[in-house]
Amino acid sequence: MHEVNVAVHKLQLILQAWSELGRTNRNTPEYQTLMNKIRVLSVEYKALVDAARRPGGSNESLPGRNKGEPGLGKSSLDVES
Repeated sequence: MHEVNVAVHKLQLILQAWSELGRTNRNTPEYQTLMNKIRVLSVEYKALVDAARRPGGSNESLPGRNKGEPGLGKSSLDVES
């Protein structure tokens, strides 16, 4: 159930980033930063959704499940261009 909450939160962050992107000038570094953030969050969201679809719903192979691995931690929110 925790993974569902994480996936919902990722989706909310993606939607917020798209909304902010719509208000950002394309010719600014902030635009590229937002695009990168959307890409990273989308990959992480897809991994969560795909893991939930596996038989048994095992999430053991999700990135970020072990300390030190990127994925579900703060790193996805601090994307730089």
